[in-house]
Amino acid sequence: FDDGVRTDIRMIEILNRHGLKGTFHLNSGILNEPGTPPQPKGRLNRDEVADTYKGHEIATHGTVHAHLPMLTAGQRAAEILDDRRALEAFALQPVTGHSYSFGSYNREVMEQLKAYGIRYARTTASTGGFRLPEDWLAWHPTCHHSGMAECLEKALARKFSDAAGLFYVWTHTYELVDCWDSIEALCAKAAGSGLFWPATNIEVYDYVEAWRRLEFSAAGDVIRNPSGIRLWACEWRGGEGATEVPPGAVVKLRSA
Repeated sequence: FDDGVRTDIRMIEILNRHGLKGTFHLNSGILNEPGTPPQPKGRLNRDEVADTYKGHEIATHGTVHAHLPMLTAGQRAAEILDDRRALEAFALQPVTGHSYSFGSYNREVMEQLKAYGIRYARTTASTGGFRLPEDWLAWHPTCHHSGMAECLEKALARKFSDAAGLFYVWTHTYELVDCWDSIEALCAKAAGSGLFWPATNIEVYDYVEAWRRLEFSAAGDVIRNPSGIRLWACEWRGGEGATEVPPGAVVKLRSA
């Protein structure tokens, strides 16, 4: 969810009711000063950030929502790094994610994000699919909220029995003011399906990166998890389901 607007509050209430999670990308330089009277579709106040987004993730979106490819390297530093520093001060937590303002980026922007400690960056190029990102700094979502119903049906039909998948919806919550009921119904359907692990962007990033660092035996049936994250793995030739691999543990996978 982009821009840090007051309608985020209602979206968070919906997510919390259904045990779901969100990542909220904020523009620190456009947030209102503390004490600013709230406007229904206006920006949040800076002193509201920590409490409003508790239990969810906040990430950068550019200090003033600029087109990053159109800026000089110095201007990009202010747009990226200053935004990160400000949001970390507001939220009192590390901020290591980003979404591209206007969906615009290039290789120079990606390299600068990486240099400033940004682990992932989301685009606005919806794929309609469920593949995990090949490049974390060009993370394409499944769909905009306008395509959520159709993509949710595709996800529920697929069941992800053959491979890991990711269902990722992006939007601005001010776009939802005329469809709150339908959005809540879709959230309830997704949560009630039991198919999904609700996660923020950084939780997805951390899990996938930890999973990629799993160490397998030559036979492929013994596995070590060197990370601090509980993971799940399947025997690659087919098995009886996923095996839990606790942090630091060595386990034998269930075979076919």
